[in-house]
Amino acid sequence: MTHVHIRRLNEGDLHRGFRTGSESFDMDEEGEPFTLSRYLHRDVEKGYETYVLTDDDGIYGVVSFHVRSFTNLHDTLYLSRVGVAERHRGKGYGARLMSFILEVCYNRDIVIMCCEAISEAAPFFVALGWEEILCYDDPHWGDGCRTLIFRIPR
Repeated sequence: MTHVHIRRLNEGDLHRGFRTGSESFDMDEEGEPFTLSRYLHRDVEKGYETYVLTDDDGIYGVVSFHVRSFTNLHDTLYLSRVGVAERHRGKGYGARLMSFILEVCYNRDIVIMCCEAISEAAPFFVALGWEEILCYDDPHWGDGCRTLIFRIPR
């Protein structure tokens, strides 16, 4: 059995391709590929953090986020992307990435997470114990996309 672990994306990963098989995840809003190189560039330029679920053979999943200060009361974790390669779905890797996000939130005293996702994604988060506190249509991202806001489970 392969030992997978989560670690920060680095330049050594750029030769490894990663695709989920979902066009809405693998492409940006202009239809350009969202590559590992692009994640790394965005981390440096805009303060995002990207982590990979990986082993010696490949990258199975990616999670990318940005911690934002919207108020003086608390920071909010903006979950930019969480995805698992199609051939590795159903193995609990998405839940493992979200457990990692939960750990980040606990360690940084973050109480709110928000993301833009397809409407069908909300049950995934709720099943993991995240409390949905607000959900609304987000026309910026197109039809079927919603902004979801969750309270971090304690």
